[in-house]
Amino acid sequence: MFVFYLIYFVCLNSIDTNAVNVTSNSPWLRRVARENVGKAAIELLLFEPENSVYYGIFGIGSPPQYFRLLFDTGSSIIWVSDERRSTELSMIKNAYDPNDSKTYINTGREFTGTYGNYVAKGHVAIDLVKIQSFKLSTHFAVVNNVQGHTNPFHLFDGLFGLAPVQFLSRLDSTSLDDMVTQGLISRHIFSFVFRRGGADGKIIFGEFSEKDIPEEVKYVPLLDTSVTGGHWMILTSMVLYENAFDWLTQLRTVVDTGTVKVLMPAPLVQSLLTRIWAQLRNNEYYVPCDAIAAMPMLIFQFEYFKLTWEPRHYILQISRGVCQPRFRAMTPGLPYDMLLGMALLRHYTTVFDVTDRRVGFAGPVDGSE
Repeated sequence: MFVFYLIYFVCLNSIDTNAVNVTSNSPWLRRVARENVGKAAIELLLFEPENSVYYGIFGIGSPPQYFRLLFDTGSSIIWVSDERRSTELSMIKNAYDPNDSKTYINTGREFTGTYGNYVAKGHVAIDLVKIQSFKLSTHFAVVNNVQGHTNPFHLFDGLFGLAPVQFLSRLDSTSLDDMVTQGLISRHIFSFVFRRGGADGKIIFGEFSEKDIPEEVKYVPLLDTSVTGGHWMILTSMVLYENAFDWLTQLRTVVDTGTVKVLMPAPLVQSLLTRIWAQLRNNEYYVPCDAIAAMPMLIFQFEYFKLTWEPRHYILQISRGVCQPRFRAMTPGLPYDMLLGMALLRHYTTVFDVTDRRVGFAGPVDGSE
C-alpha cells in the first residue's frame, strides 16, 4: 500500500514532463539476457525521491504515453491519472489520455482502490504497457478522483502494483502474471537490487544471475495469501534492539516497497523513544540529531538469519539539528503486526518470489555497512 504521510520527497533524479518522454532505445528501459540463466528478464533503473520510494518509467498506449510509476508491493494493479481528472489530481504532471491511444479498451468496470490514507476511483482499462520495444497487454486503472491526502502527487504519475496475487474483484491476473503468460519473463519473480546504500538501484523482473546478486539470498516463506489479504506477509521470529532485555516474537510482517517508514508494535516504539528526547508534532516524532549516538541497532530475526538496522539509517535529518525516526507505531486493528518499508529495505537486496511463495534478502548493500 502506498502511505503518503510517511514520505519526504526530494528528487534525486530531476525529471520534468519532457524528460519522461524517453525513446524506446533509452538505457533506462532495457531487456537483457541474464548470464548463467539462459532466459530473458526485464531490467529497469530505479529513480528515487531521496530516502523514500522508488519508481520506474513506463509507456502506456499506442503511441506510448510515458509515466513515472512507483513500485508498490502493497497493491495489485497499475494506476495512472486520467487526462480528465478532478482538481485533487491536477498536480500530476503526466496524465493518460485514452483518446490518444489506438489500443485503449474500456472494460466498463469501475475501480476503487484504498491506499493507506487515500482512496482512488476511476475505471479499469486494457492497453499496452511498453518496456523498450517489448509490449505487455494488461489491465490497469485510469483514476479520475482521489479522496484523502494528495500533497505528494506532483512527484509521480501513478503506481505499479506488485502484490503476489490479484485481490481486486473481477480481475484474474496481475501485471507480473501477464508478463509470464505473454512470454516477456520466464518466472513469477522480481528483485530490488540496490547499490550505494540505496542511492542507486534497479528492479529485475524475472530470473536474476549471480552477477546481479553475488551475495547469498536467504529466504523466508510467504504466509498463506488467502488469509493475509494478498500481502507479501512473512513471519519475523523476533525483533529487538542491542542490549535489550525485552523483545517481541512471532510477528506477522508485511514487506511493502510502497511505504517509507518501518511500522513496529507500539511497545517497542515507545521503548526506543524513551531513550531520547522526542517531541510529538502533527502525529510525527522529532528528535535532536545527536540522538543517533544514543540509539541502539535494531535487529529483525528470522528463522535462519537476521537483518540489522543502524541508527544512522533509521534517524533522518530533515533540517539543521532536527531529525526524525524512520519508524513509527503500528495503527491498531491492522491484520498484521509489523511492516518493513523502504527505509530498511533500501539497505538490502530483496527478492519477491511468487513461484516459490517466499521473500529473500541479501546484503547489506555497499554503503550500508
